[in-house]
Amino acid sequence: MKQQWDEQAILDNIRAGKQSGATYVFSQYGGRLLQFFKWKFKLSHEDAEEASQETFLRFINSVRNDKFRGDASVFTFLSDIGVNECLRIIKKKTEYEGVLINGVPIEEVVDYSKDLEKELHYRLCVAKALEEFEEKNAAECLTALTLQFEGWSLKKIAEKFGRSNGAIKTFLFECRKKVKPYLLKCWDKYN
Repeated sequence: MKQQWDEQAILDNIRAGKQSGATYVFSQYGGRLLQFFKWKFKLSHEDAEEASQETFLRFINSVRNDKFRGDASVFTFLSDIGVNECLRIIKKKTEYEGVLINGVPIEEVVDYSKDLEKELHYRLCVAKALEEFEEKNAAECLTALTLQFEGWSLKKIAEKFGRSNGAIKTFLFECRKKVKPYLLKCWDKYN
């Protein structure tokens, strides 16, 4: 029988020193975080993988050492750790003259004029807003939007949901309309 996971079961499993809870978390969020790190921080694939691996290691250690905050979801906590890992990698790279990210000087890729703390709070706000959206029976919408963000074609998304291309296109349009008010709260607060 397949294990049913909720956040408490995941945490209990990891605290007990078992691997299956951590494996489940990685399978659920690993791809999303990797793509986010590459897209938002303009990291190379190798640097994004490093950030992802360090994120999951720090997450597991935090759970095992009871440092996991109860006021955040697993995804929010992972995102928080991940943003810090990406910033650490960028800082490490800026210690060297002429560092390139995907062939582009780091100075052109990273906007140091932005307040990084403000940026972090904005990202955490978005993560919480998406969780709130998902809790209101919108998990299917969030999954479809995430797949589209990750680069899935309309055809593949339609196949996954058992809908026609036209129906999934309409569904995605409606989902974007529904999620917009949740994200605007963060935009208004931090921009």
